[in-house]
Amino acid sequence: MSAIAIALQASGDVAQARSTFCVGIIVAATCGASVIYGIERWSLAKQTAVHFAVMVCTVLPALLASGWFPLDDFWGVALVVAVFLGTGAVLWTLFALIGLRTRRPR
Repeated sequence: MSAIAIALQASGDVAQARSTFCVGIIVAATCGASVIYGIERWSLAKQTAVHFAVMVCTVLPALLASGWFPLDDFWGVALVVAVFLGTGAVLWTLFALIGLRTRRPR
C-alpha cells in the first residue's frame, strides 16, 4: 500500500495517496494486532484492552488523517470517534461469536 501511495503522490494525486496510505496503516495495524487474541494465558478482557489500546494509537489517528471525514468542528471529530467505536464493537462482537461457535473443547 505504501508503494501505491508513493506512486499516487508522485503523480500528483495527494488525496488518493493519503487515503491509500491510511488504508495501509489500518490494515497493517488490524492484522498485526489480531495476534493478541492468540495469547492464551491472557484473559479475554486483557486481550481486548491491549487490542483496543493498539487500535486507539494506530487506527484512530489514521482515520483522522485520512481525509474521509470533515474535521471542521467538534461534531466531525465526534463522528470519527463514533465510527471507530461502533465499527470496533460490531467487529469484536461478530468475531467473539464466531470464536465461541468454533471453539473446540480441550
